[in-house]
Amino acid sequence: MSEESWQEQVAKSLLPLQIIVGALVAGCVVFLVIVLVAGGAAAGDAGNQRPLAVSYMALAFLGAAIAARCIMPGIVVRAGRRNIARGTYPCAQPENRQGESLSPGPPGDAGGLLTLFQTKTVMGAAIIEGVTFFMLIAYMVERWTPILAVAVVLILVIAAHMPTRSGVIHWIEDQLRLVEEERSLGR
Repeated sequence: MSEESWQEQVAKSLLPLQIIVGALVAGCVVFLVIVLVAGGAAAGDAGNQRPLAVSYMALAFLGAAIAARCIMPGIVVRAGRRNIARGTYPCAQPENRQGESLSPGPPGDAGGLLTLFQTKTVMGAAIIEGVTFFMLIAYMVERWTPILAVAVVLILVIAAHMPTRSGVIHWIEDQLRLVEEERSLGR
């Protein structure tokens, strides 16, 4: 398949991933609205001195989530890229009876890398989504405004995972170079 052709296929495969990331953002925004409108403690209780145990647990979880977000997608991409270079990555596409691909994604190395991009994007956004919900629950329970501010920033971080056609194409091109390097080094 020509380079131009796989790039066209990337554009066709991008919408489902954009919908997933958009849904993750929308879920957090809806929960934010619920917390603000119908949330736990009365706003008048915010001035009372009370322990912020849930908020501190949420901040600890945030640290763990940031570490996981920085480490896990990279591990998945490196392992997948290594398998693509070896020819063992499971990126075979289903075919109809005439032998035509039923999958909208590009075949070969670019198709495997597109699958890896989708996996790393969903994984990264979902890790941040989990900690965002925890922050919103902590705010609902304790009404500590800094936790709410962190939750809003995290919603923006999830939105930053929204893929663009040019971004995905550049990422795949960079990864294709790395796949070729791994093949030439025999890894």
